[in-house]
Amino acid sequence: MTWYPFTYILQPIVETNSATEITATKAKLNGTLSNLGAASAATVWFEKKEGDNWVKINDSEKNLPSPSTFYYPLTGLSPTTTYHFRAGAENTHGTSYGKVLSFTTTARPEFNFTLRYESTGNLIPPGGNTDLRLIVENVPDEAERQTVNFSFSVQPPENGNANDITFNPTQPSCSAGGGQTSCNVTVTIFASGNAAVGDYQITITGTAPKGKGGSVSKTTRYTLTVGGVCQGTAASCSSDEECNEGGRSGFTCEGEVPGQCRCSNDTCFRDDDCPQDFYCGDCLPNGLKWTCSNQEPGAASCCSSSTCNGQTVLQCVKTQNNACEGATMGVCESVPDVCDEDEDCPPNMTCSWVRP
Repeated sequence: MTWYPFTYILQPIVETNSATEITATKAKLNGTLSNLGAASAATVWFEKKEGDNWVKINDSEKNLPSPSTFYYPLTGLSPTTTYHFRAGAENTHGTSYGKVLSFTTTARPEFNFTLRYESTGNLIPPGGNTDLRLIVENVPDEAERQTVNFSFSVQPPENGNANDITFNPTQPSCSAGGGQTSCNVTVTIFASGNAAVGDYQITITGTAPKGKGGSVSKTTRYTLTVGGVCQGTAASCSSDEECNEGGRSGFTCEGEVPGQCRCSNDTCFRDDDCPQDFYCGDCLPNGLKWTCSNQEPGAASCCSSSTCNGQTVLQCVKTQNNACEGATMGVCESVPDVCDEDEDCPPNMTCSWVRP
């Protein structure tokens, strides 16, 4: 017959089990409470060794009313490092520990990523611009933080010039890794006023260090179309429906000029307040150009400062009647319709450049 000390029977019995799910910065600590001892519950936890001392991982504590397994996801570890740990348990009669085990974290994964873009549109007139959001994704969260630098190359259409397409910023970048799995940066693409109509094939390359020597590059391609403008005289009409036949949309009939709403009496705070292919502002008689910044009219600070002819527009404020004061509202002015097919233009008008 084997005899145990009386305190051994009263105290809980706990086992340290092997760590699992080990990565460069994380590991899952496992334990088993096999006996409550002479109590109705026990508190369990994990400790890890730091130098010559055992340190309790405070938020690993939990109260167990019956024998069971338990675990704790340990984070914030260093790559390729050995850690020692043990499980602990306590009831009203005392404390016990499991055996000491160890594990070694892995090396950090190499930095890698995927690249894509989101566009506000790829059809612009000569002198126009559009925005591209370059998106880096699927970066290993334990990879060392790195900066992805982007570069561009332009293949112009026949009779075109690559220098007619420019980018702002010219050398964009964004950073990810170290727990951040994605990043993005917005680039504005400009076509000069002399840009030839046609398709400009833009190759976008993102490059970053791997973190273990060498680098990784990913490429995506974007087609920017510099289109023509609508030419000719619009057909007469008696209804909006007549203006939108043949696959057209967004045209209205006013008098005998369909699709060219003369909205000079329409006040506006921003471009979105105007019909399609119209913008808010232009230089008003007082020399001010007013453009709002992504906010509804009436919102506090609903408009942003802007300049026109060297003068600055004052910030506007919200008044009790939900209108803005302190700034001059603009009027809706038309801009040329950009097109790459005749259906982009009102009836009886044609596009100056049609995609081959």
